[in-house]
Amino acid sequence: MSFLRHTAVPIALIVISSASYAKRPEISYTYLSVGGNNGDRELTITKPTVPTYNDDVKFTGFKLNASFAIADNFYLYGAYFDSKSEKYYPGRGSASVQEFSADYYNYQLGFGVNAEITRNHHGVFQLNYEQESYAIDNSAVESLNMINTKTESGVSIKAGVRSLFADFIETGVYLEHIDTDGTNTGVILEGRLNAMEKASIGLTATFNDNTLYGLDFRVNF
Repeated sequence: MSFLRHTAVPIALIVISSASYAKRPEISYTYLSVGGNNGDRELTITKPTVPTYNDDVKFTGFKLNASFAIADNFYLYGAYFDSKSEKYYPGRGSASVQEFSADYYNYQLGFGVNAEITRNHHGVFQLNYEQESYAIDNSAVESLNMINTKTESGVSIKAGVRSLFADFIETGVYLEHIDTDGTNTGVILEGRLNAMEKASIGLTATFNDNTLYGLDFRVNF
């Protein structure tokens, strides 16, 4: 599945909605978004019959994000990521070459606090429970015929600033720290174009141990 396939719906929706110009949108904490993601994730395979493999593996998939404001300065957050890797062949040069692919799933449930710096600039702090799973499929190789599943859980913390410029461009800059089976700290950059009062298209880039890019369509409520 290609990245464009997962982002076809967001692109189609934003083209349709762009016929209506933005009407003074505000920074919203109640929304639903759907889109695609693409990038490299660090992956380690350790099995008695497979050479240890550690490398950046390219994944492509989709994501769902939802947020619900429960008060003026508090909100609940949830996210689901589902992606699949390309086929990889660790072990080249050895007696055999092991072909594998991997599925990656990530769930986040969180609680956030937002503070208005100005009408168009908000400080944000978010605490999430996070679980991620890798399913490594080697079944294409008869001599292995196994699936290696790894699940990690822990917490993540995100803090940054959301800003609205010219009433139709929204940006977000965040620092994120993830503590599951290991620690991972990085930066998240977000840019959004409000094509309608309550609809926008967004681009996201995440830089930590992984390098990920996303495109999504979001509706505010």
